[in-house]
Amino acid sequence: LSDQKICADTECRDVMYHVKAIRDYEAQDCRFVSFSKDDDVYVYYRLAGQREDLWLGMVGNKLGYFPKDVVEVQNNYSTTEVTLPTMDTDFSCSKEDVISESAEYPDTKTPNLNEDSLAIDLKDDSEHTPRDIQIASPKEESN
Repeated sequence: LSDQKICADTECRDVMYHVKAIRDYEAQDCRFVSFSKDDDVYVYYRLAGQREDLWLGMVGNKLGYFPKDVVEVQNNYSTTEVTLPTMDTDFSCSKEDVISESAEYPDTKTPNLNEDSLAIDLKDDSEHTPRDIQIASPKEESN
């Protein structure tokens, strides 16, 4: 999807933004996350370089990419930004779940679909969770 990502820390574990969905979004494949208007999303990184239109975030316990134009930033938790290269595992899915060429979001880089090299073992109904990829849970907001 892209060659670079922008994170709040060198391991992309900290939440960058709390955003609110301004319209419904339906995931394109297992790399993306679906949500409804007014859902809260916690953003862990933004894609950069070849693609700057997609962010990675969590809705409930579901993690995935979504277009940045379907959300509005509510809180910015990041005081620093770190630009890092992406890895094939940033875009990995099981072979059955991948749509290699989406009309709206075509791949610019083919993900590594070798089952032996997947960082997360995705079974039939598995979803990415913070525990699977060792990222921090969203910070509690103080009102």
